[in-house]
Amino acid sequence: MRKLLLVIAVFNLQIASAQKSGPFRTTEQIEGGFIVVTDLYFQKQERLSRSPYPDFLDIELTLTNKTPFNWASLHFKMTLEGYGSNVDSSISHTIYMRSDYITAGTSVNLVNRAMLEEPVFHVRRCVIDIVGGRRDPPPEELAKRKAEEKKALQKAAALKAASAAQQAAAEERRRMLAAAPKLHNGSDLVILGADRKCLQQAIDTGSMDGLEKRKRISELISYQCIFTAPDGTPVQIKSTEAKQREVVIIDGPLSGKSGWVLESWLRIPAPK
Repeated sequence: MRKLLLVIAVFNLQIASAQKSGPFRTTEQIEGGFIVVTDLYFQKQERLSRSPYPDFLDIELTLTNKTPFNWASLHFKMTLEGYGSNVDSSISHTIYMRSDYITAGTSVNLVNRAMLEEPVFHVRRCVIDIVGGRRDPPPEELAKRKAEEKKALQKAAALKAASAAQQAAAEERRRMLAAAPKLHNGSDLVILGADRKCLQQAIDTGSMDGLEKRKRISELISYQCIFTAPDGTPVQIKSTEAKQREVVIIDGPLSGKSGWVLESWLRIPAPK
């Protein structure tokens, strides 16, 4: 807990017994920004021969917050120092108390009761020490925190919405790819021509044999007249010429590349 400013503690102690003494008042200066006024009432109880009852110390305390801050809670320790039937004796009682929320410039009333085991107790001194607490931050810090929390919530909502949109887009793309035509000619790779003429030249290699066929296909590939794509590659049909189709690859490393294939090299999924 941060170091507090100045506390002026005024304690009014009144002995509520058969023999009343005048008010016992002491003023203590301790760290903090609080004024504490405490009234102590010693309440004598009848004692039974076999079951002795202790006397009670009833505490009525008014705590005034003179700091510029609001406090969610305060924990403090009250120490009563005094003596018993022998003036040279020394007796000390420690009582712990806490307050709930207290705003700046206001007061709260607290009540507590402590038991006294001694048959006689005279007060010499009463001291209160603040031992802990939780302070609300200043208004500007609160406003900053609220703004940051609001921003974080907005960011989380935006991320959630973006994630949902991405998932929806991914699902829509999955359905689109499933319904798209696929390259298929019974081999691992399907040849696509850069134009209709290149496609025809690739088809013509079908009448060649062995080395001549492989050499011609290599030449067409090196001239960028044809290229290959894996069987099952999804495509979109751009145009139709006789039994040839111009397609655009829509998935995989060749996505966006277009070429010409035979109509029979396309597998069209049945509509669902």
